[in-house]
Amino acid sequence: MKLTESKEESQAETTSIHSDVDLKCSDCPPLPPKSGRSSRTSSSSSNIASPPVCKITKEVVVTDSGCEINVESPTSSGDVTNDATITSDETSSTLGSDSGCEEAEENYDNVDPPKEITPFLQEENEVRDKDSEAVVVHVSHSNYQTSWMQLLRATHDEKRAREAAIALGGVNSPNMPSPFGYKSWLLTLSRRRRLEILFVIGLFLWIGFFVALAISMNGKSHTVNDPIAGSRPDKIPGYGPPLPNNTRLDVHSTLPQNGTPPTSASIESTTSSYTTSVAASTVTQVQTTPDKNSINVIDDVILSSTYKPTTIDQTQPINYGRETSLPKAHKMSTTPTPTITSSSGKRISTSHATTSLTGFRESSVQPETEATLAPSTTSDRTSSAIVSRSTTVQARIDTNKTLKTEAAVNDAKLLNRLQYDLPSQFNLTKVFDDTKPNYMIGIGRADITGPAADVNMMGYANPDQVAGGIHMRQYARAFIIGQGRSRIVFVNIDACMGSMLVKLEVLKILKTSYGDQYTADNLCISGIHTHSAPAGFLQDVLFQVTSLGYIPETLTAMVNGIVESIRIAHSNYAPGYILINKGELLETNINRSPSAYKNNPQSEKDRYKFNVDKEMTLIKFLDAKKKGIGMINWFPVHCTSMNNTNSLISGDNKGYAELLFEGAMDPGALAGQSKFVAAFAQSNEGDVSPNTHGPHCIDTGLPCDDTHSTCGGKVQNCIATGPGKDMFESNKIIGNNQYLKAMELYHKAGILLRGPVQAVHQYIDMTNQTVKINSTYAGHTCKPAMGFSFAAGTTDGPGAFDFKQSDTSGNAFWKVVRNFMHPPSQEQIDCHHPKPILLDTGEMEVPYAWQPNVVDTQLFRVGQLLISAVPGEFTTMSGRRLMDAVLEEFSQKFQGEKFESVIAGLSNTYSDYIATFEEYKEQRYEGASTIHGPHTLASYIQQYRKMAVAMAENKTLQGGAKPHDMKDKLLSFLPGVITDTSPFGNSFGDVLKEANDAYKVGEVVSVQYVSGNPRNSPTVNMTFLTVERETEKDIWTVVYTDASWYTRYIWERPSYMAHIRGLSQVTVKWEIPPETPSGHYRINHYGHYKWFWNGGIYSYHGQSKSFIVKGGSS
Repeated sequence: MKLTESKEESQAETTSIHSDVDLKCSDCPPLPPKSGRSSRTSSSSSNIASPPVCKITKEVVVTDSGCEINVESPTSSGDVTNDATITSDETSSTLGSDSGCEEAEENYDNVDPPKEITPFLQEENEVRDKDSEAVVVHVSHSNYQTSWMQLLRATHDEKRAREAAIALGGVNSPNMPSPFGYKSWLLTLSRRRRLEILFVIGLFLWIGFFVALAISMNGKSHTVNDPIAGSRPDKIPGYGPPLPNNTRLDVHSTLPQNGTPPTSASIESTTSSYTTSVAASTVTQVQTTPDKNSINVIDDVILSSTYKPTTIDQTQPINYGRETSLPKAHKMSTTPTPTITSSSGKRISTSHATTSLTGFRESSVQPETEATLAPSTTSDRTSSAIVSRSTTVQARIDTNKTLKTEAAVNDAKLLNRLQYDLPSQFNLTKVFDDTKPNYMIGIGRADITGPAADVNMMGYANPDQVAGGIHMRQYARAFIIGQGRSRIVFVNIDACMGSMLVKLEVLKILKTSYGDQYTADNLCISGIHTHSAPAGFLQDVLFQVTSLGYIPETLTAMVNGIVESIRIAHSNYAPGYILINKGELLETNINRSPSAYKNNPQSEKDRYKFNVDKEMTLIKFLDAKKKGIGMINWFPVHCTSMNNTNSLISGDNKGYAELLFEGAMDPGALAGQSKFVAAFAQSNEGDVSPNTHGPHCIDTGLPCDDTHSTCGGKVQNCIATGPGKDMFESNKIIGNNQYLKAMELYHKAGILLRGPVQAVHQYIDMTNQTVKINSTYAGHTCKPAMGFSFAAGTTDGPGAFDFKQSDTSGNAFWKVVRNFMHPPSQEQIDCHHPKPILLDTGEMEVPYAWQPNVVDTQLFRVGQLLISAVPGEFTTMSGRRLMDAVLEEFSQKFQGEKFESVIAGLSNTYSDYIATFEEYKEQRYEGASTIHGPHTLASYIQQYRKMAVAMAENKTLQGGAKPHDMKDKLLSFLPGVITDTSPFGNSFGDVLKEANDAYKVGEVVSVQYVSGNPRNSPTVNMTFLTVERETEKDIWTVVYTDASWYTRYIWERPSYMAHIRGLSQVTVKWEIPPETPSGHYRINHYGHYKWFWNGGIYSYHGQSKSFIVKGGSS
C-alpha cells in the first residue's frame, strides 16, 4: 500500500473506503446514518446485483457537492467486470445536512452489513494497510473537524467510532490532536495483535528489570557497618536510638552476680493494670572460661592444651525506676536454676531464677488443638491495642537448686529419657578400663566458601544484601560413625540450609569413589542457618528470585567442599569412643513469636520452663587413646546475629563458636586448620532468635505491637537487637555463650554411648499425605503455598511494603497482584485455610517448580542417641512434639532402656517452616511459611513414628517418592565478570592506603589495595589476606588469614563509574587481639584480575609496609 496525498486546490473533500476481501456481494457495508436526519428517501438498488461469492472492490466517495458508491465485482470466473454505481445529484454545502448523499446511502444501506469491519484510523493524508479483516481509510482533509465527521460517516461501527473519538481527543474538540498517536495506532490492530504486543512489552520489561538489578549488583559498592572502625549508623535495621532513660526493655535484664534483688520493688494490682517499679542499678556481667581444676575429666591430653580464658565484660545501666503500665491479667512465674562454679570460685556459667511479668493477656478460652478439629472462623489472638505497649522485665537470682515441674519429671520417666548426673572421675575411669572402643569414627573439615562478591546472600531474601567480602570462611565438617558394616555420615555446613540439589550432586561424586558405601540413606547434610553466606544452591524458583537464578560458583564450592570433608573423614576412619552430655544454656535465645506459642495447649506448655528450648545436647568423640578429636552439639538459635545490612560472608554466631572451640582444642593452629573438628549444629530454631533484647521500635525505642510486630502499622521499624551494641558484638556474645556451654559439657561428658549405628530414610511427597488425626477424622497435606505474613518477614529481618504478621485475611491490592501471577485454586484456598495465600507456589511450574513437593526424611541412631534429620525449620513446640514421638516409639520397643532424642534442623532438603496446628492458626511468619498446610507437623510426626518403628524392628522402608533433580533445568541470570581495570598509574595489588608505623593491642590496622573482582579467584582453599609476623630476621610467619574472626576482607567499587570501568578496591582490616605478641607485622593481599581482550585471569599480590605492634606479650 502506498502513501497518497491530495495536492489539488479543489474545495471538494473526499473520503474513500477500500476493501479487498472475499465477501458476498450483499455484504458491502453501507454508510452510517447522519446524526439529526429525520427521514430517508427510498431509492432502487437493483443495480448493485453481484454473484453469490465474488472478489469485490467497493469505493464510497463523499464530497461536499454529492456522493457516489462504486462497486466493482468480477464474475465468478474473474474474466468479466461488472460496474455498479449509486449516485446522488443532491448537493449540500454542509456535510452534516439531510440532503446530498441520502438516497445513495439508503440504497446502499439496504444490503446486509458485514460481520466485522474494523475502522482504520490514520493521520491525515496517510494510508496504511492492516490485515484481511480491516478496511482501509483514506482521509484527505485540511480541517480536522470536517475530516473527523467524514470519518464518522464512513465508519459503520458506532462503538469503535466513539473509541476513535476518544483517541483523537473528542469530536467537539476545537484543537483535535493528530490521529498518529499510539492510542490511534493500537486501535488499528486486531485484538490478538494487541495482546501479542502487550505480552512482548511485558516480557521485555520483566527481563529489563532483572538485567538492571544484575547490573546494579554487579560490583556494587559495599559499606560495612564496622564498629571497630568507629562506624555505627543509627537508621539502619538492627540499630536504633537508646530507650528512654537509657532503659533497655529486654527479656534478659540481669541482676548483680551476688543475687541481690532490686532495692525496691512493688507490684500494684488493680482492675485495669499492673505497675512495676524497681530501683535503678548498674549491672556488670563477667563470663569466664572454666578453670581446669573445676572440671572432672579423664582426657588429660586435652587439658594440657586447653583453651585460653575468654572474658566478656558487659557493663550497662538499667533503670529499674521507670514505672511501666502493663495490661491486665499478667502471669508471674519464678523458676530457679543452678549456678555452676569452679573450685577456684570463678563463675563458669550462671542460670538464674526467672521472674517474669509478661504483658500478654491469657485467653480465658483454651485454643483449639489439632485433635479437636473444631473449625474456627475467628482468631483467638490477643488484641494488638492491648499488647502494643506491653513490657517484659525478667530478673534472675542465683540458686544452687534446679526445680522442674512435676509434669516435666513425669515426662522424663515416661519417655525413658537419659539422666545426666555428674559422674565422678573414678566411675568414668572404670568405664573406660572395662570397655574397648565400640565405634569407628572419622572426622574431616573442608572449605566451602562461595563467591565473595556480586552474589546475593541466602536467608533474608533482601536484594540489597549482596556479598562484598569475607569476615569468616564457610566450612563443611564431616563425621563418620560406624559399627560393623553399618555407618552414617553427618555433615554440618556453614550455610543457610541443606539442599536436595547439593545432596544429589554430592552423592553422584561419592558413588564414583566409594560405590554404595555412602547413599541417600546414610548421608545427612545439615545447615547452621547463617544468613550471611552466598545464595544460589537451591533448585526451587522461590529461593532463586533475589539471587537471579542458581549460582554455579556457589553450588560448585559447596559440593566440592562437602565431598572433600567426607574424603578426609573416610581416610582417618578409626576406632574410638563417643560420650554424650546435656545442659541448660540461658541468655542466648528468645522466642520471636510468643503470641503464636501461646496458642499451644496450656497443659503442654506447663511441661516446660521456657517458651524456647534452652538445652544443648553434645556428643564427644575420642580416639582409641582417649584423646579428643571432635565434637557435635545441637542447640536451637537462629544465626541472625548479623543483620540484613551485612555484606561480609560469615558463619554468624555458630560459625564463631566453632572457630573458638577448635582454636581452644588446638592452640596455635590457624582458623579452619585445626586437627580438632567442632560442629555447632542447628536444631528446632524456627521461632528462636539470638537478639535477646527483643523487638522494639528503632525510631522511638518503644515496644512493638506484639501481635503484628509493627510500629505505627509498619514492620520496617520493629527490629530485635542485642545483646551487644551492634551486630558484630552481638554475634560475638551469642557465639561465646554457646562455646562456653559446649566446652563445659564436653569436659563433663560422662555417659558412654553404646548400641547399634542405624539409619532409616525415605523420600515422601508432602502434597498428598493423609494424616489420621483421631478416630473420626483424617487430615491432608497441601501443595505448597506461602501466606501474606511471609512477606512481612520477622523481627530479625523485617519485610517490605505494607505486609504484617498475623494476617489471616490478606490485602485486596496484593491479591490482585497475586492473581496476575497465578490465582490459587479453590482447592488450595480450602486446604490452606486459615492462611490467606500470597504465592500459590505449588501450582506454579514456570520455568520450573517454585517450592519442593518431595522432601527428604531421615532418622539416625547412635546407641542411645536418636537424631531426627528434618527438612525444614521446626518451631520450638513442633520440635518438642517430634522428638517426643520418636522417643515414645523407642520407649515402647525397648522398655527399661533410656534414650536421648534431638532434632537436626534444615537437613537435606529445605521446605521452609513447620509450625504446630495451633501456631498455624495465628499466621505469624512461621505459620504463613508452613507451606504444606495446617497438618504439616502431624504428617511429619506420623512419618518419623513410622521410621522409628522400622528402625526399632530393624526393617527397611520400601517405596517412597522419587527425588526431583532439576540441575539441567536451572537458569542463571547473574552476569559474569566482564573485565577488571586498575586506576591510571597503578597496578593490581598496589597499596592505596598504607598502615601506620605502630599500633597498640586492641587497635585496628587498615590497609587498602587496588584489586580485581573476588569472583575471579577459586575462593576455596585459599585466602585473600594474611597477617604475618617477623619471627626471625627476614623470616615471616602467617598468624591470621581471612578465616579468622579478627580479620575482615572488604571488597567494593569506589564510585558509580567504577562499575562501568571495572575498577575495584579491597580494604583489609585486622583487629589486634589482646594476646598478640609485640613485634613487626605486615599485611598481604592476594587476588586475581580478568583481562578483557583475551578473557584470561591472572594472579596478583599486594603487601603493606612493616609496622610495629606494642603492648602485647613478648
